[in-house]
Amino acid sequence: LVPIYALGKIIVKRKELGKLENREEIGYLYNGYSNTAFFWEPVIIFRKMIMVAISSLLSSVGRKMQAMLVLLFLVFVLIFHNFMNPFMSKSLNRLETYSIIALIVSIYAGVFFVSDYSN
Repeated sequence: LVPIYALGKIIVKRKELGKLENREEIGYLYNGYSNTAFFWEPVIIFRKMIMVAISSLLSSVGRKMQAMLVLLFLVFVLIFHNFMNPFMSKSLNRLETYSIIALIVSIYAGVFFVSDYSN
């Protein structure tokens, strides 16, 4: 609900995001992002919620399946991030790309450790 509320608040005020009262109220949700990606902070919150949901709600499907779902989701996140380039700074976009790649490599490496065990 939090990312949906935040996204709704940003979308309603999207034409007036430069006003002082909006910057004071919800500026922390869109400062630092490009004008085409003003909605990116709720996307990040939603991304984290999906990761938690996969790890907790899908525990019955087994660790390997969870890891594969997380990998699939992270590849989608990486592609979407590189398509949008949400940050104003190129270095921040690169840093976020590298951190998503590090997550993918970590999960992929973890699959080999889990594969020795049942489930």
